[in-house]
Amino acid sequence: MNVKRIQNFLFRHVYLFIITIIVLSLYFLSIADSGYIGIDLLVTNLQGRFAISVVLILLMAVLGLAKNRFNITGFFKGFVSGWPLLLIGVLYFIVLLTGTNFSTYFIGVNVIAIVAIIFDMFCTGLFEEVLMRGVVFQSLTEKMGKDRQGNMKSMILSSFLFGLIHLLNYSEGLLIATVSQVLFTFFIGMFLCSIFIRSGRNLWVVIALHAVFDFTTLILQQRFVYNTAPGNPATDMSLLMGIIIVAATFPLGLLGVINVKNYYKSSGEVKV
Repeated sequence: MNVKRIQNFLFRHVYLFIITIIVLSLYFLSIADSGYIGIDLLVTNLQGRFAISVVLILLMAVLGLAKNRFNITGFFKGFVSGWPLLLIGVLYFIVLLTGTNFSTYFIGVNVIAIVAIIFDMFCTGLFEEVLMRGVVFQSLTEKMGKDRQGNMKSMILSSFLFGLIHLLNYSEGLLIATVSQVLFTFFIGMFLCSIFIRSGRNLWVVIALHAVFDFTTLILQQRFVYNTAPGNPATDMSLLMGIIIVAATFPLGLLGVINVKNYYKSSGEVKV
């Protein structure tokens, strides 16, 4: 069986293909996804997110989806176009800043921990963007079409799956936090997908945006020491906070739709 026949077969059964890829990726990620901030976290990411991303990029190459997807040209312009996402990240950072106890926050901070955190955020952005925008979204457009209508449908479905994946973050007592995360990652996925399209399908742009957003929203929630004390019951976020977070990211979903419509309008491409 030659490469072209493999491509045709997988794109013809695209829904089964993308579900299989998502499940396998998350399964192998779960094997390596353990460790504390420091050398353990660096090794964890090398074995997990980074290694799986490399495999997914090779898969993209086999499927003909990797060509011109990792360009430096136009990176800055594409990155800056994602300012609404970065703005939300900065505002969330400021909110967290006001409630952070810095007398205990810096305990355990060292150069290795800082490098590990930065690498962790990069690997998270790399893995999730290569999987969801690089493989899933592009595979869907092969099935649904590369015109405006096909891109719009693929954007919505891939972002819906992106949101659903975050159900795996659920643990007892975190119902509101988990549901909120599913919803706001759906809206963020829509926006990132539109930036991916507008930037000429440049994966570096969305990887960088994803990584910076994660850094600004998660860095103040890190704990830099081993936790050997008995675990405390998880505390769910309030319903009000959940509503605020979802409401703040909802415009990103709308912007995603607008971005795609404007892209095809300005490029002269029409729905076929």
